[in-house]
Amino acid sequence: MKTFTSVVLKSKSSSTTLTLVTAHLKETYTIVFDAGSTGTRVHVFTLFIENNNDVKLKSEQFKEVNPGIGYYFKNPEDAGLSLIPLLNFSETIVPENVRRETFVQLKATAGLRLLRENETEAILASVRSTLSQYSYKTNKYSVSMLDASAEGTNAWLTINFLLDKMHPSKETVAVIDLGGGSTQVTFQVKQNANIYSPQFQVNKNFIDLYYTLYTRSYLGNGLRSARKQILTRNVPFLVASETLHISHACIPKGTHAKWFFEGITYFVNSSEENNCYETIASFVNKNGKEKIEQTSILNEQNIYAISHYYEIAVLIDAIDLESKSGILSVGDYLEYAKSICPQSFQSSADNAAAISETQRDKYLSRHAFICLDLTYIT
Repeated sequence: MKTFTSVVLKSKSSSTTLTLVTAHLKETYTIVFDAGSTGTRVHVFTLFIENNNDVKLKSEQFKEVNPGIGYYFKNPEDAGLSLIPLLNFSETIVPENVRRETFVQLKATAGLRLLRENETEAILASVRSTLSQYSYKTNKYSVSMLDASAEGTNAWLTINFLLDKMHPSKETVAVIDLGGGSTQVTFQVKQNANIYSPQFQVNKNFIDLYYTLYTRSYLGNGLRSARKQILTRNVPFLVASETLHISHACIPKGTHAKWFFEGITYFVNSSEENNCYETIASFVNKNGKEKIEQTSILNEQNIYAISHYYEIAVLIDAIDLESKSGILSVGDYLEYAKSICPQSFQSSADNAAAISETQRDKYLSRHAFICLDLTYIT
């Protein structure tokens, strides 16, 4: 079974610092806002440029606020205001004398692509207004919404840069990214490019290196968007209500979950059925008709799984938070789900690893939807 490495792109805490190197020649700063569906994260990068023009990361400092800017679609002016704590944080890092030459940009992801165009534009206008009140360098492209291909290629470039793979003699890695609103798969196409659809191929350059990438984004298949669809799939009709009561097979018997998402509070109880896997498989098969061509190439590359792949693994102690990474197979996620919620699965007792009631209660207290999310990842 194919395994992949899961690496951290964002910390469990609201802020963190990553330091890779200390020596430097020419030091520079750049600020990037990642405006996701569940939160907005600012990354303040300190870089240095060597004599051979190689760009090296000295440090990254990170801070997050919740909810994401898409949450403010009814009051878009609040979207820009939500960035103020992050901008103030950045000013504690970037010296005042270089701020006017420090470029800042905000890129919104799938959370905004799911909104109406006028709602998206109002939110982005609010963000531009807030950024204009600070002395950082901007241009007309500084605030924008990433299209589907950019989201995947940016993740690929980031991971391969941090792994020091951006050299002609080194093998790059594939990257799969599970966000809140969408999921992306990206890898380098080294030969036989004609077997892949041209619409999913992107040419990217990094300094003097050129790469052909296959990248595909699945809007609505992010963890939270999928969870909403899975929970409401068998609801006969959805009324305009602020609350919704549901029973679902992926919630362990005797427990219940509460979740607020997109203006609705979901109260979810367990059901008498034990078909959690079949329920989610039916959703995935119906919503995943667009497949990746020639997936066999992924068997030849190391795969780095990021974002919610990592966070869910940390929640079940499959990855040590201190080590920042680990190796898991796709099947490992399902086995954890069966172990935590054995009554939610048919014939799970024979192949699920035994865990104690104390462990089970710990995982469910951390995240009531843990079995649903683990099964969806599978």
